[in-house]
Amino acid sequence: MRLTGLCLLCALTASASPALATSSLECQGVDNEDVSLLLTLGSVPVLAVVGAHISTPTETFSMRAEGGETSILVGQGFQDTDSLMVDFVDDNVEAVLVSLRLARAEGDKQLVEAGVLTVRQTEAYAVNCFS
Repeated sequence: MRLTGLCLLCALTASASPALATSSLECQGVDNEDVSLLLTLGSVPVLAVVGAHISTPTETFSMRAEGGETSILVGQGFQDTDSLMVDFVDDNVEAVLVSLRLARAEGDKQLVEAGVLTVRQTEAYAVNCFS
């Protein structure tokens, strides 16, 4: 009986996936306090958006949509030392629903990120971000 339990424990341990280290990026509207977004980013060599929650005065979007939220997926994304760009699409990958374009600048002690959040190509909001 002990050997069976030990084999089960070994099998479960071997099949467990590694923990995903993440960081977050939070942005607020510059002129509109009803605009906010929270991105959860995976810690890998490329941009990996593993979670997103975006609120505007007219709609709320989420990669884990609940209730009246609109479900989104990452369509494409890119980041380098100077910028971060992400397009979120609908579940059928038929249209870009939300686009985020950020410029980055780093001083001696502070990273500054600011840009534009575009919703359904009809609304645009200036945002300031912090990690």
